Amino acid sequence: MAFGIVQTLTNVAAGQIITVTEHQGYTGPAPSLGVPTVLTDGVQLSITEPSAGAVYTLEASTDLVNWTKLLARTSFGGNFPYTDAFSPDRATCFYRVVVP
Repeated sequence: MAFGIVQTLTNVAAGQIITVTEHQGYTGPAPSLGVPTVLTDGVQLSITEPSAGAVYTLEASTDLVNWTKLLARTSFGGNFPYTDAFSPDRATCFYRVVVP
């Protein structure tokens, strides 16, 4: 049974973290973030999604260098609300939407 393209990584040293991102070939409009709303227990984000079925990730960073994936989703169109709960060790947080 075939599941698509297979990629084999060889000679990979132990103890590494490897991130593999598949490109979906999506060429339509990208999802976008609205102005965040700070709540008492987190940040409310509004993601405006295109109706074309783009797969995207929502990511957060405290330093604009290291990013953590919060959500992976296929767009359905309209606005998608997402609440990121506050973490005591984050004084500042940046968000981005990425379409691989």
